[in-house]
Amino acid sequence: ELWLKKLECEAVLSLLRKLETLRRAPSGFDSLIRPLDGGPCKIGAAVVVLSEALSIMFSDDVAQVQAFDRIMEQLMTRKQRAEEILWATLVDVLYHHRDKQSKEEERRRRERMERRARALEAAVARGEA
Repeated sequence: ELWLKKLECEAVLSLLRKLETLRRAPSGFDSLIRPLDGGPCKIGAAVVVLSEALSIMFSDDVAQVQAFDRIMEQLMTRKQRAEEILWATLVDVLYHHRDKQSKEEERRRRERMERRARALEAAVARGEA
């Protein structure tokens, strides 16, 4: 009987740990994508927090608890926000980064042409060309 009591207590502790993880996940996600210190968005870490919480939410021992509907809603909202951030980041890296590189290459090309033009003008002025 003592052994069964121990197993029951372990199961309750495990469930409490999972509930604490679920409770902290929405605010943890928010603090990682909008740090209070104004630092960069840490979407990778935020997705890990969210993924762990969603995994717990859909586990057999928690999925049946209807009291978690509000937290489930919050997690799904955060999941949608994470997807938006990831898509925006991909678009920025794939398209805007290339635009920045193109502008930088164009600036370098223009500078080279201007140097060549000045060198040619100097050569003409000296009578070399």
